[in-house]
Amino acid sequence: MNIAIYSRKSKISEIGESLKNQIELCKEYAYHNFEVDNIYIYEDEGFSGGNIHRPKFQSMLKGIKDKKFNILICYRLDRVSRNVLDFSNILQLLTLNNIQFISIRDNFDTTSPMGRAMMYITSVFAQLERETIAERIKDNMYKLAETGRWLGGITPLGYKSSRIIDNNTGKSISVLYNINEEVNIVKSIFNKYEECGSLVKLQSYTLINKLKTRKNNNFSISSLKNILTNPVYMAADHIAYEYFIDNEACIDNTINITNFTGYYGIMAYNKHDESNHKIVKKDMSKWIISIGTHFPIISSSAWINVQKMLKTNSHSSIYSNNKIALFSPIIKCKNCNVPLKIIRKYKDKNLQYFYYKCPIKESTHGTKCDVNNLNGDKCETSIFSTLNTYLSYDDLINKLKIDILASYKINSKKKELENSIKKSQENINYLTSLLRKNYSSPSSKYIIVELEKIDAQLISYKKQLELLICKNNTKLNLNNIIPTSELHTLLTFEQKKELVNKLIKNIYWDGTDLDIKFNF
Repeated sequence: MNIAIYSRKSKISEIGESLKNQIELCKEYAYHNFEVDNIYIYEDEGFSGGNIHRPKFQSMLKGIKDKKFNILICYRLDRVSRNVLDFSNILQLLTLNNIQFISIRDNFDTTSPMGRAMMYITSVFAQLERETIAERIKDNMYKLAETGRWLGGITPLGYKSSRIIDNNTGKSISVLYNINEEVNIVKSIFNKYEECGSLVKLQSYTLINKLKTRKNNNFSISSLKNILTNPVYMAADHIAYEYFIDNEACIDNTINITNFTGYYGIMAYNKHDESNHKIVKKDMSKWIISIGTHFPIISSSAWINVQKMLKTNSHSSIYSNNKIALFSPIIKCKNCNVPLKIIRKYKDKNLQYFYYKCPIKESTHGTKCDVNNLNGDKCETSIFSTLNTYLSYDDLINKLKIDILASYKINSKKKELENSIKKSQENINYLTSLLRKNYSSPSSKYIIVELEKIDAQLISYKKQLELLICKNNTKLNLNNIIPTSELHTLLTFEQKKELVNKLIKNIYWDGTDLDIKFNF
């Protein structure tokens, strides 16, 4: 059994519970209750419990993610964190990695049913704190919305930011101003998309007409979509007001429809969720809409029409290519450096064959690019033949056959266990909420008994799932299998796609030869 011990002390002194005493008490507990193989010590001195950026604490978090130990022991709960939300996040991380947590002074032990019940109660209070923080952030956003200010960051194409003094508060704020040369590019992008209704054709248009980003790069599909969906370009008029009301967006409560004159542009706050190191666009019902101090570039009706077109056309992108073109979008035209388009040929509604074609060649009828089209099946055969020269496959085909025969049964059992885990977790969440409301009631002991029962089932389900996944991964380790001219015919499209993405960075087609750029 591998044990980790964490100790912390706010001030560097020998008074009170010294780090040495904390560690010795934790060691004594570990040796008394477990068969110890290794003990890892993490100690921070001179750091507050409200600060999670402690050096050894961060090392401990890495140890958790690496599953370096099985149990984490501390002297008291507040040695880990004094913040309920931070503490709940740590417990969640420990649970995710199947690591138990023990606080010897507080008698908090997640190896026991009562300890796990307390853990679930802690998570309820943490969720309450999350919601309180979210409401506080929303209130702050409403205050910011009253000014129509720019919050900072990379300014959208067509604008620059500048600092001014707010007449109402006397404070310095950022506002947006138009850049005429970029304004024309933004207008061209919106006009062309309304005309062609395709992000791929729009990208080809920008390439042909040599329209560049602010950093003088070619526009990508994603950068064009970000421009088309940014409400900052939209005129704040009555049409815009009705649009955001219909989509249940929150309108700054200091303004109403009479303020939407169309003279200024829209400023939208609270558009993105930036938690967990990811930026995700929120649903429009979470946005806070205000009127900026900048001039709009696109009429409200044109902006709204583009949003409808994007929604309608989102399913038809050639790059989300329904299990046909294995090398899209990494295969590119060497002359134009753009992903090749997939052209399908059908007969009686049945796909006969497909080929790759440069989108600039297609949109300019060969005037800007004249590379030959590339047969999809021949391309796949050729590339897999090349991959075959790197590693031999020996008995991999037999292993793969065994895996294919067992895959259906394994996937069925996996799905059953996942559903059981989900149902158990939902029951635990419900009972935990009920326990919080009736904690001092005599009925609470019955709730705890039921919690312990369901928790035991949940642990059993998780262990079964872990063993099943481990068994399945042992049979077929995708990291070690390289497809060959024979082997790849047995792989599913998803398996082939995963392997290709691990091996190949880009493929360039010049009309005659394929140039493969590997990841190794």
